[in-house]
Amino acid sequence: MSSTCRVISSLGYMSIIFAPFLVPVMIYCFMNDHLVREHAKKAITFHLIPIVALAMLSILFFEMGMLFNVFSISCIILFGGIALTLVIWNIVRGIVVLLEK
Repeated sequence: MSSTCRVISSLGYMSIIFAPFLVPVMIYCFMNDHLVREHAKKAITFHLIPIVALAMLSILFFEMGMLFNVFSISCIILFGGIALTLVIWNIVRGIVVLLEK
């Protein structure tokens, strides 16, 4: 894989910091390289999971009337942990793709 393809693939994962989901979709649509498109598909998946988790958390939080009981605190910890873990995973994956030969 050329250095340009590695940078673009890495950018797809790292975009979770500044433009999640949008950048990998654009990379997938406009790039012709098979490996770059594969990384873009994976990045799209890994970007959607925290978005869905945080959306579920928001809906759950407001549907429960903003009550802080054991269930809502458990959900906050669970969904927040999933989102944070996947943000870190995307950053690590972007670095790994950037450094591979």
